[in-house]
Order: sequence, then structure tokens, then C-alpha cells
Amino acid sequence: MAGLLVGLGAGLGAAARGAGRLGARAGRRAAPGAPGRAPGAGRARPWLRGARGGGGQRAAAALAGGAGGPAGAGPSVPSPAGGGLEEVRFHQEADAALDALLEAFEDLLDGPEGEGLEGETDATLAAGVLELRLGDRGTFVLNKQAPNRQIWLSSPISGPLRYDFCGERRVWVYGHDGSLLHPRLEEELSQLLGVPVLLPSPPPL
Repeated sequence: MAGLLVGLGAGLGAAARGAGRLGARAGRRAAPGAPGRAPGAGRARPWLRGARGGGGQRAAAALAGGAGGPAGAGPSVPSPAGGGLEEVRFHQEADAALDALLEAFEDLLDGPEGEGLEGETDATLAAGVLELRLGDRGTFVLNKQAPNRQIWLSSPISGPLRYDFCGERRVWVYGHDGSLLHPRLEEELSQLLGVPVLLPSPPPL
């Protein structure tokens, strides 16, 4: 009888921990009706999130390298659309990018990569502002800037950066050096978390 009670208690404890994780994830979501997002829309669980064994570096090389060229041949700088991007298209692309990053950030925090973090950790998206808090390792903030047709990044490693959309390859480009948003986030998250990180590209519109 004592063994049965112990087993039952362990099962209830595991169920409670699972419910707690689901509740924490639900709490990161923006409230219904938040600007720029339709709750539950386009939320298919995508791709690979936190990857081990150099996946982030391979993804960065594939994005930065020219189409069809060798990965080590050096980056070809995409031409940003900038102010020429239509506002409706800008919001579609920026929302898709931020939604995909929110999903990836949630999975990082819920997975083994987030277990060693100390302090407040959270990922939230509301009114076009995405925040990833990594406790004592810093906070990333990405937000839409519709007047400039840009996504602005504030990073605990590289500071403030502004990214324009390149419609030819559906990537966000830092105009000063041609670097891309996703590979930069992968590199800096890998540095802060101590494991390779691979982030998904936005799904097709």
C-alpha cells in the first residue's frame, strides 16, 4: 500500500509540473486583440529550434552565402527594400518574423538551454514588440518600426541595430555591413547560452 501511494504521488507531481509549464507559456502570449497579431493565427509548430552540433553556424552560412554558391565563398549583400516596401507587406513580413522568433524563444526557455539561467526569464510579444529576457545574461528587444519599414534590435552584446527587409530572399539586413538578423541572433544566443542555437525562418505568407 505504501508503495502504491508513493507512485501515485509522483505521478500527480509530474502532471502538476507539466501543467505549470503550459501555464507559463500561455502567460507569455499577448492579450487577445493586441495590435499586429491575430491570436492563434499561423501558429503551426515549425522547424528546429535549439540545435546542437553547429546547426546555427550552418544556417548562417546558408543565409549569408550567395544562392547556389559555396558556403565559404563569402557573403553576398542583399539589397534592402527600405522605404520602398509597401506598408501592408512590411507588417505581414515583420509579424511573420516576430511570431516565428517568439515560438523559437519560448522553446529555448522551456528546453535544456534555459535551465541554467538565473533571474527572470521570459519571452513576450505585444503591439509589435518582442522581448526575450535571459535573466542575468541580458535582454533582447525587437520591435517593428513602420515609418522606417524596419525591425529594430536591441542586444545585450551588439547594442542597437536597425534591419531593413530584403524582398528577394525574405531576410532582414543590417545596411552598414550586410549582416542578417537571424544569423546574428543565432550567434549571440549561442554565445550567451553556451550551446549552438538554430532559429527558424518565417513560414511562407
